[in-house]
Amino acid sequence: HTHTHPTCLAQSCFLPWNSDLFNDEESVKCGPPLALRQKASCLLYATIHRARNLAIKDLVSSDPWVLLEVGTMRLRTSTISSTLAPEWEKKFVIILEDVFDVLTLTVFDEDDGGRRNEHLGALQLPLPLILSRNGIEKEWIPLKHPLLLKSGQVQGVTHTHTH
Repeated sequence: HTHTHPTCLAQSCFLPWNSDLFNDEESVKCGPPLALRQKASCLLYATIHRARNLAIKDLVSSDPWVLLEVGTMRLRTSTISSTLAPEWEKKFVIILEDVFDVLTLTVFDEDDGGRRNEHLGALQLPLPLILSRNGIEKEWIPLKHPLLLKSGQVQGVTHTHTH
């Protein structure tokens, strides 16, 4: 049962869904000033399905894993060895305290048993966008990297529910 409680949408802005959103830092600063932000408790269910076309960081491949961040919460997938098209199928449940926050996914290449990680790409999804769309279907979303032309894509699903 998926729905978004009106409290989760209070004062949120409705942004268009397109790849330009990820290039514009102002887009992720949506909503009223911090002191006026409405707090709400909603649950965000997120599944990181897979990635494709990731950059090669080792000899012929990478050992990718994903860091998911919302507010002060940091969660991660397992590392999938020697692939540019990993499949995680990792599910997360996140309590949203600030509906104007941003969900950030960063893909890393793990080396030296996790002691050294190389950045493969990242994406940011403003929570008002996710909430206004009542979640994100199984879509391929491009990763951005300041130095790489080819960063790959991540596929995931989100939906929300009142807490």
